[in-house]
Amino acid sequence: MGLMAQQKEERRQRIREESRRLLIEEGYDGLTVRKLATACGLSVPTLYNLVGSKATIIAQDAVETFRRVSERFDAAAEGDPIDRAFALYEVVRTEILSRPAYFRALLPHLDAVPELRPVRDAVGQLQVAQLVRALSSGPRKVFVADFDLRLAASQLYDLANAAFTGWAVGRVPEAHLGPRLRHGAALVLASGARGASKQKLLEIVRESAEMLTGLRT
Repeated sequence: MGLMAQQKEERRQRIREESRRLLIEEGYDGLTVRKLATACGLSVPTLYNLVGSKATIIAQDAVETFRRVSERFDAAAEGDPIDRAFALYEVVRTEILSRPAYFRALLPHLDAVPELRPVRDAVGQLQVAQLVRALSSGPRKVFVADFDLRLAASQLYDLANAAFTGWAVGRVPEAHLGPRLRHGAALVLASGARGASKQKLLEIVRESAEMLTGLRT
C-alpha cells in the first residue's frame, strides 16, 4: 500500500471510530454526517468522498464485525455440527458484549430504520450462510435426511436477532442471553436431529430451561 492510500485508509478508520463514538453518545439520530465531519476535522464533501453516507459507514462497521466473528469462529470451532452451531452463537454473543454501548445504540435501529435494512439483510445472509456451513460439517447422520438446513439456519439467525435486540432495549437481561440462545437453538435443531444427537439437544433444552427458571426467581 502506497503512502497516499495508507493515509486515506487511516482517515477512514478515524471516521469509523468517531462514528461509533457519536452513535454511543448521541444515538442514531444524533449521528449526522455534518457532526461526524466536524468531529474529524473534514468538510462534508470530503467525508462523503472518503466513506459515503451514514448508512454506508455503519455497513462497513458491520462487515468488519462479521469478519472478526468469522475469524474467531474458524479458530475456535470444533466438534460435530451441533457443537459448531453453538460455538458460533457464543462467538457472536462475546463480540456483542465486548462493545455493549455500541450495540445497544445500533441494534434497535437495524429493523426500524429503512436505510439500515439493507445492512441488516446483508449481515443476515452472511450469518445464515455461516450457520449452514457449521450445520453441514461432519457426518450428515446428525440430522434426518429431509431436514432443511437453510431453513433451520434462518430460524437460528432470527432467534439470535430477537434475543440481542431484546437485550439492547432492556427486555432481555444479559445473564439470560446465553441460556436463552441455547434453549431456542436446541429446540430448532432437535426438530431435525436423530439418535444420540437428538437426545443431546433435548438435554440442552432441559438444562437451559432450568437455568432460565433459576435466573427468573
